[in-house]
Amino acid sequence: MRQLDTADVDTKFIEARKGLFAGLLDRVMRAETIRADALGARQFAVRHGLVLKPALSTRLAILAACLS
Repeated sequence: MRQLDTADVDTKFIEARKGLFAGLLDRVMRAETIRADALGARQFAVRHGLVLKPALSTRLAILAACLS
């Protein structure tokens, strides 16, 4: 969402209204740039060519010394 160049518009505002923005972007973007197979609010970023949020991952390191 942060890729959208919208001055003074919070990304949470856009995320809460993905359906509205999807409809607007579908009208103003060239048809060949829209992924027609990506439907629904969960596919908003994919449909309009935005980078997805990275998956959160947790790395856990256990030191061998702690196990003895």
